Amino acid sequence: MQKGIGSLIIAVAFISYGIYCLIKGGTHHKDVGWVSKEERPKSFMFAMALYFSIGILSIFYYIFLNFIR
Repeated sequence: MQKGIGSLIIAVAFISYGIYCLIKGGTHHKDVGWVSKEERPKSFMFAMALYFSIGILSIFYYIFLNFIR
């Protein structure tokens, strides 16, 4: 049985949402809702970095649990 399958699901979810935000050109912000990258460029870049880094780290964690250990 595969270990850490939840981390793989989380990785797919975060990367998919990051790609969706890139295509649509914005992201959700607390107490504001959807804002475009032109309205808040620093927040948009921070959110994209966060989504993709969580996704990539989750993939590495899945690989670590199943293939390295």
